[in-house]
Amino acid sequence: MYNNAYTKILYSNWLPFIFFLLALALRLYVNLYFNPFDQHLRYDMLGYHLRSNELLDNPFSGSYFLAFHPSGTDVLLALFKLCFGRDNFTAMGVFYSILGTGAVIFSYYIAKKVSRFLLVPLLVLIISTININHIFVGSYLLSQPLHGFFMAFGIWTLLKLLENKCLCYALATSFLFGICILIRPDSLVLIFLLILLMLIKREYFNFLNTKLLLGLLIPFMLCLAFGIVKAKIHTGSFGFISTNGQYNLVFGRCHCKTYSIEPSQPGANAFAGNSSIPLLFLHQLELDQDKLSYPLMNKLLPAKEVVIKYDGDLKNTSHHLQLARECISTTGILKQVYYSIVNISFLWRFVLWPANEISYVPVKYMIGIWDKIFNFYIMIGSFLALGFLFRINRQNLGLYILALNYLSLLIVSALIFGEIRLRVPYDFNLIILALEFYGIVILKIKSSLSSWPN
Repeated sequence: MYNNAYTKILYSNWLPFIFFLLALALRLYVNLYFNPFDQHLRYDMLGYHLRSNELLDNPFSGSYFLAFHPSGTDVLLALFKLCFGRDNFTAMGVFYSILGTGAVIFSYYIAKKVSRFLLVPLLVLIISTININHIFVGSYLLSQPLHGFFMAFGIWTLLKLLENKCLCYALATSFLFGICILIRPDSLVLIFLLILLMLIKREYFNFLNTKLLLGLLIPFMLCLAFGIVKAKIHTGSFGFISTNGQYNLVFGRCHCKTYSIEPSQPGANAFAGNSSIPLLFLHQLELDQDKLSYPLMNKLLPAKEVVIKYDGDLKNTSHHLQLARECISTTGILKQVYYSIVNISFLWRFVLWPANEISYVPVKYMIGIWDKIFNFYIMIGSFLALGFLFRINRQNLGLYILALNYLSLLIVSALIFGEIRLRVPYDFNLIILALEFYGIVILKIKSSLSSWPN
């Protein structure tokens, strides 16, 4: 009787609706009252604001910076501003609140599809609703809230495709993953891993006929074509969705604090970019000689200068790649492995930027406490859950896809750099994997105890 009532509660349509209202209320309060968008138009947030405005003024602008950064967020914000106004930050706050809440609800429905435990979807819903990092990242004009929503939506439609073999889900999955690539091109790593999975385990995907394959291919290719054509408009030459990948690779392979493009030639594109926030903190720790926390990974150990300067043009992507190659050659493989381990550790180390700039002490304290809990239970559990990659069958195919998504995050972080802000869109993924892993461990323990003689 209890189990039946319990099951009815967990699978009631009212449960996600109640948490939808709670998640939306929390995010609306933070976005509209506690941390409104118009109070932090600086750094990356200002860049998204200005570039989306420039797209509205002149969508065929020859500004290189419209191609240097991924175009997805700029285009979506430009379309939003076209409908609601350029400086309607209240509407932006509501929009981002809805996106964040949508990601929470999709995480619940994903958990229902992949988990063997009745309790896991409810726990995923609770943790995702109150995930303070997810709430605060969603209160800034950044790409991560958009990326997180479309990724969760896309994974849900992919799971529905595996279940129903319907063309509508193939088209939706393709389109949503295409948008993800436009927002964060590093999502392409997940696409490669999924294609590899389909090639290795073809028997799991033998339902993919010509119609479904075209449904998976066409919308995605159209999104890629849009990004490539847009890059051609802004740069005059065909290229990928953005050109900052090579630039960012310098930070990941050289571990410099700043990579400054300072051209002496008139008309060349200058750019002074600092590295990820964790690398800046690591540099500061080295200056302060603070070795109390993470003693093995508190050294920046740059391959070249701490501040690398280049008299040239930001457009010269071949120079960025050459610089990264020089750093790899200078340091050797072992030091590059050290760099990658440090980069991955940034997914949970240091602080959540830009929320670390909030001056209200109780909130900073709450973020600190949440990070300790999340890092211990979720990050460790999800990392151990990568063991699912070594056990694949039709029953756990959904979990395998989530593990591949987490692996894609680790690969990108190892190559370039990680950061809590970049991890947040994947948090639903990590929460599901961790809870499923703990559930399996508890089952194994109970099974072992029951087999012991009385």
